Order: sequence, then structure tokens, then C-alpha cells
Amino acid sequence: MTCALGNTARIVTLDATGAYRTFLEIEALHSTELAAGALAHMPPGFLASFYRYLATRPDCVVVVAENEGHVTGFVAGTLQASILLKSFVLAKPLEMAGHGAKLLLDPRLLFRVVSLALNLVAGDKQSHLDDRQLLSIAVDPNSGRMGIGTELFKTLCDWFRLRGAEDFEIIAATTQAAALQFYHRRGAVVVGETTLGGLGSIRFRYVLRPVG
Repeated sequence: MTCALGNTARIVTLDATGAYRTFLEIEALHSTELAAGALAHMPPGFLASFYRYLATRPDCVVVVAENEGHVTGFVAGTLQASILLKSFVLAKPLEMAGHGAKLLLDPRLLFRVVSLALNLVAGDKQSHLDDRQLLSIAVDPNSGRMGIGTELFKTLCDWFRLRGAEDFEIIAATTQAAALQFYHRRGAVVVGETTLGGLGSIRFRYVLRPVG
């Protein structure tokens, strides 16, 4: 799906045919704007491969805002959060082995990544996290106040609606003040707290309102 945003920007839902350069730009934006999270500090190439993998799955979505051919924002969501990391590892065993070897050089980051994986795999059974999740959203600060974040969020909501979801979960670190305000303004409701990837985080529930 592609739609116009403003004069030159457009919203694009990615799939397996997306250029790898686009996923590298997503990785760069994630690393700078979501730096508090453990995945932002993974070895180069990990996030690009991960988001590209998400774009191939029918139970996931990756949407970007593009301006003059460059990514100015993105959002990713899933219906199956608890299986993603495990399925990615199984799909890319050699690549993951290489990333894992590099992580051994940074024990603190390795601990945070393992903690994140265990929380996601646990799902509702232990961590009470939902499978339907907004995984990540980021906008280039140089493109702020253009409504990009709002449009990306709306596109994600439409994707969930089309798949029969009535709500989804959002998790944001307590240090992400701007993100917390963004979700509050969207109407998301705080439902609890958790620790994800070693970070104290707030859990939101966003109820999808009928269109029209």
C-alpha cells in the first residue's frame, strides 16, 4: 500500500521486494531514535535483516514514510510477537550465529538481548505481554511536526483492523518521554509496567475504534 503525505512524502507498506537500502535506513533510524533499547546496539546489519524478515511475514507489517527516496519514519507491528525472535533465528541460523559471536564481546548487551528474548517468548504465560504489538515506531527529528508519526500509527491501526484485531499492545521505556506522550495523545491506556530488555517500561493498550 502507498499513499501520499504532504507534498513529497508518502507512506509505503514494505514487502519482500523492498530494496535492502531501505531496510538499512530503517536500521539507522532505529539505532538513533530508539537508542535506549537493546536491539539498537546489535551488530550492524542485524536490524536491517530483522525488519526485512518481518516484511516477508503475513502476520507482521513494516511501514515507512519516504521523502525523496529516503526513509523519514517507520512503524512495525505483529500479530505474533512471542514467536518472532525464535522464528528469525531459525530462518537465519548462520547469520544469527555471527551476530551471537559478536555479542559475546559485550556481556551486558548479551544479557539485555537474552532478557528481551525470554520476555517475548514467554508471552501471556509469564510476562502477560500480548502477541498483538506495535513493535517499534520512529521518525527522523528533522521531519518532525509533519504528521508522519500520526500517519504511520493510523496505518498500523488499519492493518490490525483488517486482520480482525480489536486492540493491540504498546510498550515504551519509562525514559522515552516523547513516546509516552505520543501514545497518551493517541488515546492508549496504561495497563501496567514491565521490564523489557533490562529497561523499566510502561504497557499500553490501544483499542481500535470502528472506522466511520
